[in-house]
Amino acid sequence: HQLLLTQDRGPSSIAVEGVVSLPSATFAPAGTTAKTSVLFISKRTSDSTTPVFLARADHIGYVMRKGAVAPDPEGDDLPAIGQALDSLIDGGSIDRSSFARIDLPEFDSLTSLDASSFDADAAQARHRLIHLGGQECRTFLRFRGRRRAPVSDDLPFISVLHVDELGNVDWASARSYRPATQGQGAEPGDVIVSLLNPSKFRAAVIPPHQGPVQCSSEFGVFRSALNPYAALALLQHPLVRLQVAPLGRGTSSSRRRIEPDQILSLVVPPFTEEWLLRVGLAAELAIKQIAEGRQELARAYADLAPKAASQGPERTRL
Repeated sequence: HQLLLTQDRGPSSIAVEGVVSLPSATFAPAGTTAKTSVLFISKRTSDSTTPVFLARADHIGYVMRKGAVAPDPEGDDLPAIGQALDSLIDGGSIDRSSFARIDLPEFDSLTSLDASSFDADAAQARHRLIHLGGQECRTFLRFRGRRRAPVSDDLPFISVLHVDELGNVDWASARSYRPATQGQGAEPGDVIVSLLNPSKFRAAVIPPHQGPVQCSSEFGVFRSALNPYAALALLQHPLVRLQVAPLGRGTSSSRRRIEPDQILSLVVPPFTEEWLLRVGLAAELAIKQIAEGRQELARAYADLAPKAASQGPERTRL
C-alpha cells in the first residue's frame, strides 16, 4: 500500500522524504512485537511541491510460527517499496499506478505520519458507502463521556474480554469480575464500543432489562437515537469494520487506541425504518437467546457436580 502526500509547509532546511510502516512481526525474532515506522528525512529545502512517500509493508519475507522464523508465503513488500522511495528521492520517475488513491487531509492538519493509518480498503469502503447514500454514525450516536466510578460489588463489570466479535456479553463472568482499577458507568440501551485494538472490533448493547452496569475505561459509551440493536448491526457491517481496522495509534497492534470521535465519523450503509425494526428485533432476540443458552449450560454443568461427588472417590476416578 503506497501513496503520495504533498507537504505544504513553506521553505525548510529539512524535508520529510518518506515514512514506511512496518508490521509488528518485523522485530519478533529479537523478542519484541512493537509497532514500528521508518522515517526518511533529508537536509534540503522543501516547498509546496515536495512529495512525501508513505508506504505500509504488510509482508517482510518472513513470519513467526511457533516461536521460529518461517518464510512468508505472501512474499516481501520491502524491495518494491525501497526501489520506489529511492527513485523518488533521486528525482526519478516512479510507477504511480501502484499508488493507492486515497483522499488525504491537508499536511498541516495531520496528527501522525504513520502510514498504517492510511488504508486503501478502508478508504474505498467509506467512499462506497457515501456513494450509496450512507451517513456518519454521529447522525444517530452520541458519546456520553467518561463517567468514572469506583468498582461496585453490586454491578456487573464488563471488560473487553467479556464481549465477543458478534456483540454477545459473558454476563456470568461480568457479574463476578472485580478489577483493581475503576471503570465507568453504562445504562440500559447504551452501546459500548471498544476503543482498544480496533483490528478486533468489539461492541455490545446493554440490555433494557439489565439495569446499570460498569465497564472498562477501554470502552466508549454511546447513546443511540435508533434502536440500539439496529445501531449495533450497522457497526457490524463488513464495510464499517473495514473502516475501523486501521484506526488508532500505539506501539503495537494489540494496544492501538482510537478516539470516540473516530467511531462517530464512521460511515454506515443507508437504512429504512422497516430495516431498523426488522434487524433490531432480530439482533436483540439472537443475543438474548445466546445469553439464555449460556445460563442453561451453566446450570446443566452445575447439576452434574453433586452427582459426581456422591459416587465417592473410586467411582469418580472411573
